[in-house]
Amino acid sequence: MESPIKRSFLLSILVMLFFSLLLHGCQGFPGQYKPDIEQGNILDQEKLQRVQIGMSQEQVRFLLGNPVMVNALQPQEWIYYYMLKDSSNHLAKQRYLKLQFNASKVLTHKVLLK
Repeated sequence: MESPIKRSFLLSILVMLFFSLLLHGCQGFPGQYKPDIEQGNILDQEKLQRVQIGMSQEQVRFLLGNPVMVNALQPQEWIYYYMLKDSSNHLAKQRYLKLQFNASKVLTHKVLLK
């Protein structure tokens, strides 16, 4: 027959093991689902080709949506940014689009960085 001390020691070990696994959660277990992370404006090739010099701000906004950032010092400068990280948290795709408008709110300059 087991002694009460040995029994309580084993029970305390099991309780500590249970709570350590509980605190660890599901993080790091193989086969765990991790979704891809998309941030910013989705800038697909078709939309980018449709953006043309001479378009108004309203036309660009209708086509691409609101910019991620508008330069506070130069409100005629719009920045669109898109980033895709895969399930292993590596950068899979990145696009940066900078648009500049004149005082009449007409697109004058377009720069795309991939």
